[in-house]
Amino acid sequence: MTAAELEAMDARAVNWGRWSRAGCGLQRMTCASAEGRYVAPRPDDERVTAAGREPLDVDGAERFERAVCTLPGQFERKFLVMVYVVGRPRAEVARRFRLASTDMVEAFRRRALGAVSERMGSPDEVRLIRRGRPLWAGNTGRG
Repeated sequence: MTAAELEAMDARAVNWGRWSRAGCGLQRMTCASAEGRYVAPRPDDERVTAAGREPLDVDGAERFERAVCTLPGQFERKFLVMVYVVGRPRAEVARRFRLASTDMVEAFRRRALGAVSERMGSPDEVRLIRRGRPLWAGNTGRG
């Protein structure tokens, strides 16, 4: 992967992390009303840009999610979730994954983003719902 491709994939991963934290992907945002039917309005692009944030690319985030779900090992999926969704610092990620140094975190990030990049173009995409349960990078659907 070139530096430009890595930067583009990093931007997609950051967008995926924001999408995952926002909860607008696999679940409806509801208020705690008595009936549970109230759906909160989604922020429009004008309000989001006025607040100084970049609007979410939902389609891109869903494509990234599908690619992450097709990764063969859970190690890469958990790594990407910890770095981009949870947002842990490099030192903590290195300690949790028993990596020797924070430089190995960067090397593994490149490898994981490269694997996701290869799968983003594949035609056989995984559905996000399996047996009525949400399927995301940290949930294998078993159990």
